[in-house]
Amino acid sequence: VDGDKNLVGGAILAGLKLQFASLVKNTAALPKVNLSPELPSCWARDTEGAILSGIVHTVIAGIEYFIEDWQSKYPKSQVIITGGDGEIIANYLISKTNLVLDENVIFWGMQSLRSILK
Repeated sequence: VDGDKNLVGGAILAGLKLQFASLVKNTAALPKVNLSPELPSCWARDTEGAILSGIVHTVIAGIEYFIEDWQSKYPKSQVIITGGDGEIIANYLISKTNLVLDENVIFWGMQSLRSILK
């Protein structure tokens, strides 16, 4: 939302856990992989590490691209990370400035609509 309360947009993507689950469900013999609180190494030497690296680093690179683009257009605004994997993604992006984790952002939006609809 811009300073005049106009919606300028956002982005939605499949979360980390959903991507891991999709690989297990839709490919032959790939193991279940658990997220680590630390950013994994880029270059793995085993299947589990390669899955972890591929998904996490691709998602983080994509999110970093969106953050950089957003901040170039709206340099004084905040970036809000939300969703089921929001906490771990925010942890991976800890070096980004103006980053806020808010797992309840959808409820804040619903609350603001409630006041408009009264």
